[in-house]
Amino acid sequence: DMVNIEPRVDPEGLYSLKETYELLGISRSTLRRYVKDRRIRTRTHRETGRSLVAGKEIRRFWKSIK
Repeated sequence: DMVNIEPRVDPEGLYSLKETYELLGISRSTLRRYVKDRRIRTRTHRETGRSLVAGKEIRRFWKSIK
């Protein structure tokens, strides 16, 4: 179940996909679907190639579904 309280994130911070789905209270597969559908925008870390989500993007998404 999606969390009812706005996630506490640093708007300027970057969060891993695991941190993002845990903060939002959704499953890993749900987050991957949202990313694929471009409902949540990610960035790619230049050195590691890992996907990251900006704190302000987590907040924007959370507000959009409330």
